[in-house]
Amino acid sequence: MPESEILKNYIKNGDVVGICVSGGLDSKTVALRLRLAGVKVKCFTADIGQPDEEDINDIVTKMAPCGVETIIVDLKNEIAEAAMEAVACKASYDG
Repeated sequence: MPESEILKNYIKNGDVVGICVSGGLDSKTVALRLRLAGVKVKCFTADIGQPDEEDINDIVTKMAPCGVETIIVDLKNEIAEAAMEAVACKASYDG
């Protein structure tokens, strides 16, 4: 697969590329391929109190084999505030 000019520039400049990850196959594949291409990668995931994650820190464990740093960003207060603003604006959800 030919290398992207953008990736070449990231590598040449020593840039760090941040990506949002869930810990799933797609996240791990992208993080690993970037790292193996020589790109410095930093991963982020948002903790918004999602009910399908028993332990949000499991995402760090899932990403570890890719050799990338993963940071959990606690956004529960921010998502709660946004939800209250949406309710105050009489937002509705159809689906």
